[in-house]
Amino acid sequence: MKLRPLSCFLLMLPPLAAAAREEAPRSKVEYYSAHVSVDASGRVTDAEMLGEVPRPIRVLLSDTARKVEFEPARKGGVAVPSRTSLTLKMRFEPDGNGDYLARLEGISGGSAAFDKRRRVPFPGIAAGAGYGAGVLALLSIQADGKVDMANSRIERVALAQHGKPSDDAARRASFEKAVLRAVAKWTFAVEEVDGQPLATRVLVPVTFCPQASCEGWPLDVSAPADARPAPQDADVQLAKPREPAPAAAQAP
Repeated sequence: MKLRPLSCFLLMLPPLAAAAREEAPRSKVEYYSAHVSVDASGRVTDAEMLGEVPRPIRVLLSDTARKVEFEPARKGGVAVPSRTSLTLKMRFEPDGNGDYLARLEGISGGSAAFDKRRRVPFPGIAAGAGYGAGVLALLSIQADGKVDMANSRIERVALAQHGKPSDDAARRASFEKAVLRAVAKWTFAVEEVDGQPLATRVLVPVTFCPQASCEGWPLDVSAPADARPAPQDADVQLAKPREPAPAAAQAP
């Protein structure tokens, strides 16, 4: 299977930073989201890849997602079927013959998975002045997948100008507004427990890079590695992957 180099993203959910396609053969890391059905024993019974994924990779990722074992979701302490999101971290290594080998490097459960999203516009004045930012938003996701803006907020902003930290309040506000305007139009893959869609809260990072590529840009404001959607119903626990992760997947 020939795998072409993929555009490089910085963020986990999937990332939103601008990135340039690089044609030179080199190792690349990509993150992919799947919506999976998990039965009451923790077994994946169905996996649907989200977003635009080339078919050969889609088949590989779908097969990999089906091998993940979960701690099942619980409602009132009782294990029940659920539908949740899963992030697969894949590394693509050139083999020296024009092909790429794909290897699973990590999995995380319940990451923010998008049904529909739009890229966040870069504030024009800030871009022209060499500003960039990392913005972390805490979003309240309704049971229909839409963002409840009244209960969502910006958690953290890291601002820099020409690569150096900055505390310009006006520029900081412009990045915050850009993120909030964009997320208001997003739709998320909904968490379901025992057949019922759930309202959740989730951390979503967005990185703005002032140069053509985000490689080397220092302001990647990521969510904590163990950050997962939190159900707003205290009686519910979402499914989560068991450890260890499945064996590395490879595609010649």
